[in-house]
Amino acid sequence: MKSAWNFVGLILWLFLLFDLLIILFYLFITIRDNKKDNQPVFENCSKYFTHIILNLCLSLGMAYFAFNNKLILNSVITTKAYSPLILDTNGFKSYYIKVNAEKNVNHLNSYSYLSNGKKNVVNSNQAMVLDNNFDNYKSLYKISNKYSNHDLYKSVIIQELDAKTQKAWVVTMQNQYKNNLVNGIGFKAGKLYDQYTVIRVPNSSFIYNENE
Repeated sequence: MKSAWNFVGLILWLFLLFDLLIILFYLFITIRDNKKDNQPVFENCSKYFTHIILNLCLSLGMAYFAFNNKLILNSVITTKAYSPLILDTNGFKSYYIKVNAEKNVNHLNSYSYLSNGKKNVVNSNQAMVLDNNFDNYKSLYKISNKYSNHDLYKSVIIQELDAKTQKAWVVTMQNQYKNNLVNGIGFKAGKLYDQYTVIRVPNSSFIYNENE
């Protein structure tokens, strides 16, 4: 678990479960004794039924806060990291991005690139390549809004990054669950919700596609 709030959530769930088991045990004992003494069952067991209903209502309330999609989207925090790309080579040409062919039913590719002294691989459905294609910039606007990275699609920011890295940089944007009790109840506090990678290259000639 990546956050103490997940541990708190686990304790709450275990407490509710243990409490429910104890009440069910005493309910069973009471019903058995009442039957032996021919006493009315419901009258003597009503307090247990009330406690069970309260326990279940509390459990449903916790589940609602932990797994409600609207609340989840309001319980994420966005982080982003920029870094320059490193030129790679396969012995024939130099490139910043290699498009790897993936043999699966979804026909998805993956992109590999060098940055921060290591090789990184991302799925094509979680990344986009930004070159001089205007359509890519339109897609960048939607992605930037989703990850609250409103400065990324501004031309001045892109120009600054281009000037520093010769139009070769990568930004990884992540949405992480906040460290709070709501996410802890769902065991998600501090964990990754989703991420997206934007890879900038000067032009398409710096992309090596092994499919071709």
